[in-house]
Amino acid sequence: DAMRAEVGNEFTESSIGMDRNKRREVQRRLNMVEANVGGADGMFGPRTRRGITFWQESQGLQATGFLTEPQLRALEHQTKDEYAAFQAQQRSATRARGNARRATGTRSVQEGD
Repeated sequence: DAMRAEVGNEFTESSIGMDRNKRREVQRRLNMVEANVGGADGMFGPRTRRGITFWQESQGLQATGFLTEPQLRALEHQTKDEYAAFQAQQRSATRARGNARRATGTRSVQEGD
């Protein structure tokens, strides 16, 4: 199993090439598996490292606090449904905010006439 064969370290994680948005996604996914990493800020500080360690231990992996690409894929698969629901909720909230702005703008124009 590729996920167990490679031990996570700074190099394995940096080779994944996660940008800040991807790191936020990882933090959200860790929270979905009850790793309690706090807010998704895209910075992998001590709390996120503890969350990664928690998740690795729960999967029977060597707990290093650093991800490998197979581990990332496993976390993504494990949280696939929850993350899809989160994304749908975010899209809905974005549409609602846009609709509210348009409605406010429309009222302003009408009030100005």
